[in-house]
Amino acid sequence: MSMKAYPPSLGFARSAPCRPLAYTPSLGFAKSAPCRPLAYTPSLGLTLVEMLVVIAMAGILAFTSLAFTGAWVDSNRLMDSQNIVLQGFRHAKAAALRNTHGITGDSAASVLCFSNHTIVVRIATNSSTPASCSSGTSIWQSLLSDRLNIKDTGDSNFSCSCLTNKGVLTTTSTACGSCIDNAAITLNSGSESLPVTLL
Repeated sequence: MSMKAYPPSLGFARSAPCRPLAYTPSLGFAKSAPCRPLAYTPSLGLTLVEMLVVIAMAGILAFTSLAFTGAWVDSNRLMDSQNIVLQGFRHAKAAALRNTHGITGDSAASVLCFSNHTIVVRIATNSSTPASCSSGTSIWQSLLSDRLNIKDTGDSNFSCSCLTNKGVLTTTSTACGSCIDNAAITLNSGSESLPVTLL
């Protein structure tokens, strides 16, 4: 029995040859083993089009994840900065209430200053010189991210907040004229923003 041959391009593998019928005097013709059918073996690997599709999908996923990662980093940065700013304000308020140098009236017993990505708490140096960002004794400071900026309610850059010996905001002192007169500020990092109330 002859075996059929198929061109290699069709993807059919050659089958094993069939065994011919065997004759024995006592038994006659014995059945031969059945022929195995032709087996089709698909080609392995990826085509060029499939590879291009995979690369395009990987690029889209990478671009999307990068955008989400940036927003997540900015959000975490704002939360960390909020904690630092609130901690600084609590230090400033506690120092104002202690009022070590006996500052009276609406003069600043302490001041919270923000400049060059650094937040600093200063107190008055003596009873006749209110606290200010340009003078006074620094009692606490912390460095903030260089991607962070702080705005007041008028969308101006936050620079300072002065506190009287009663722990309330004041702008009466000459050095506090540019400071905020309310407790609302906004922290910004990238496309993310976070409103914060100091008091």
